[in-house]
Amino acid sequence: MFPELKKLFMLNREISYLNHGSYGACPKPIFDSLIKMKKKLEFEPVRFLGYDVFPLLEKSRDSLLICPPGILNLNLRLSCFLHG
Repeated sequence: MFPELKKLFMLNREISYLNHGSYGACPKPIFDSLIKMKKKLEFEPVRFLGYDVFPLLEKSRDSLLICPPGILNLNLRLSCFLHG
């Protein structure tokens, strides 16, 4: 249906998923970012949770605000973020 969007996910290509948003599948760039953040957390947890996380959360929150204000659905907001 949307082959360019389907490429963003790591889902099994042999299965047609009708709805995977409820079960945690996320786009590859977001998954890669998650792993990067987890590595930072594991490397120096006190510093990360005490200092580094706050500017990251602010940046994340601000980037989600670029969508029109009526969009409350997180998947749509992420799409706005990824695709402008």
